[in-house]
Amino acid sequence: MVALALPLTSCSAIAGLALNSVSGVFAEAETVFRSDDDLELVGDALAFNLKTLETLLVSSPENEMLLLSAAKAFLLYAYVVVEPGLFELDFTQFEERQAIRRRAGNLYRRGLDFGLRGLEVDRPGFAGRVRRNPATAVQELEEDDAAMALWTGTAMAARVALEMDNPEATADLSTAGAILGRVKELDDLVDRGAVYDYLSLYEALRPGGSVELAREYYERAMELGPERLPVLWTNWAESGAIAAGDRSEFETVLQQTLDFDLETEPDDKLLNRIAQLRAAWLLENIDDYFYDEDRD
Repeated sequence: MVALALPLTSCSAIAGLALNSVSGVFAEAETVFRSDDDLELVGDALAFNLKTLETLLVSSPENEMLLLSAAKAFLLYAYVVVEPGLFELDFTQFEERQAIRRRAGNLYRRGLDFGLRGLEVDRPGFAGRVRRNPATAVQELEEDDAAMALWTGTAMAARVALEMDNPEATADLSTAGAILGRVKELDDLVDRGAVYDYLSLYEALRPGGSVELAREYYERAMELGPERLPVLWTNWAESGAIAAGDRSEFETVLQQTLDFDLETEPDDKLLNRIAQLRAAWLLENIDDYFYDEDRD
C-alpha cells in the first residue's frame, strides 16, 4: 500500500509545484500588461488570462496567489477595457452608458468575489462577518493580508461607484472603507501606496466625507507613487475637485494629465494612457460637472 501511495504523493507534489510556478507567472504578468499602452492588445491578452485563471482555480480553489491574480486581473480588465467605452459616449446616451456600467460593475463584482475568497482561506466566513460588522471583522486581517485586502476593498468600492442604483452594491460602501482603512494600518506601502489613492476617492465621494482628509490622502498618494501621477490627477479631478466645486483645479490637473509624457514612466504606460483618455473626456464634458452662473 505504501509503494502504491508513493507515486500518487509524488504526482501531487509535482502538480503543486507546477501550479505554484504558474501562479508566479500570472503574478508577474501584470507588470508586462502595465508597461504596454496598446489597449487592444492588452485587452485580448487579459481576456485570455481571466478564463485561464478561473480554470486553474477550479483545480486549486484556495490558491491565494491565483486568487489575488484573479482579483487584480478582473479589476484591470474592467478599468482598461470596459470602462473606456464610456469615453466614446455623452450623457445623452443613457442606455448605452448604463450597459457599459453594468458590465464593468459585474466584472468588479467578480474580482471582489475572488478577493473575498482569498481572505477566507485562513478565516472561513469572513465575507459574511465583514459585511455585518465591518469595523470589528477587519481586525482579523494581518499584515500578510494587505495586498489581498487592498484589491478586495478597491473592487468593492469600484462596484459601488458604478452601481449606485443597486442597493446590494451600495450596502458595501462602508465595508469598502473599513477594509481600505485596515490596509493603511497594516501596510500602507503595499503596491506603492495605492491605498491612499483609493481612500482619497472613498473620502471625497462618500456621503458626509471630508474633502480636506481626501486631499491629505491624495497628496500622500502622489508622494508614494509619482510614476502614477496621471491616474492620481484624474482621480482627484473626478472626486475631490468636483466635491470642492473647484473648476480651476479640475481643469489644471486634467491638463497636466494630457501633457504628461508616457515614455517618462514606461512601466506604467497602460494606466496612465487610460487616465489621459479619461481626462480628455472629462474636459469635454466639464460643463456637466460645474454650475456656471454666466450660462444662465
